[in-house]
Amino acid sequence: MITKTFEKMLLSRILVARILGRAKPEPITAYAGLMVSPAKPDGAGIAEIRGGGYARVVVSSWKWNSAGLNGANRDALRFRKATKSWGTVTHICLFDAADRGRLLAVTPLKAPKAVKRGEGLILAPGDLTLSID
Repeated sequence: MITKTFEKMLLSRILVARILGRAKPEPITAYAGLMVSPAKPDGAGIAEIRGGGYARVVVSSWKWNSAGLNGANRDALRFRKATKSWGTVTHICLFDAADRGRLLAVTPLKAPKAVKRGEGLILAPGDLTLSID
């Protein structure tokens, strides 16, 4: 699910690119995060992990289908080892900043994953998917 904020950002970037005559809009740097429950489409109810060595990771490249409406992370996303239990991760979220920032999208993990002290989490290519309806 992409949030209403992200929908507005995408639309404004596309319109600005058209108005300024650019073939492609400026890229957005995106940061993947981990959540223990889903957020709402308006960005409310964010339950992102805090503390215990947790930090968001940069999503460095995307693979989009030919229509450009469905995409996924091209590279693995590697979260550092937890210094204390993070609980059970159920969702991957996408933000526009490494800390705080705006929630752009949320997608469930294929299977929830309990992350204990001393464990890291690696999301394989294609685990973070986005679809624009």
